[in-house]
Amino acid sequence: MHLFGTSGIRRVADKNLIQLALKVGLTVGKIYGSVVVGSDTRTSSEAMKHALVSGLLAAGSRGGDAGVVPTPTLALAAREFDAGAMITASHNPPEYNGVKLLNPDGSAFGSAQQKQIEEMILGDSISVALWDKIKSSSIYSRAVDRHIEHILRDFPGRLKLKVCKAKGLLLA
Repeated sequence: MHLFGTSGIRRVADKNLIQLALKVGLTVGKIYGSVVVGSDTRTSSEAMKHALVSGLLAAGSRGGDAGVVPTPTLALAAREFDAGAMITASHNPPEYNGVKLLNPDGSAFGSAQQKQIEEMILGDSISVALWDKIKSSSIYSRAVDRHIEHILRDFPGRLKLKVCKAKGLLLA
């Protein structure tokens, strides 16, 4: 059974996916000391995020909750952590959800990283940290502001736009 597809893990959001999110959190939390987590606005995203973050914390990793953010915003936020996890199913139908794992440079986990996580989950080699090693999460509220600042740095001075309006069509 392969857990990862072309863009992370994507499945119909049901109890199996929520349980898988917990296992992904436990596994990723064993490997990476700090992980920022964001989500889209799907109905199942909040439950998925809580399951994944619970796994991260129970594994001894520090979790940062970026809230509801676009995937590129989370990719940039991952620079301040050891990894990122975006709860999203992108363009898939609303009954789907998933997890996209990100490196600190914002790139998606490669096949070797995915294979390592998949083998740990399927091999049932997941464990919980000792009680005194379990971490707590924090709110990472700077994600959107940091992304806006990052974009604006590419535009020195004022951004000048030429506007063309013809027959009700507005181009900028």
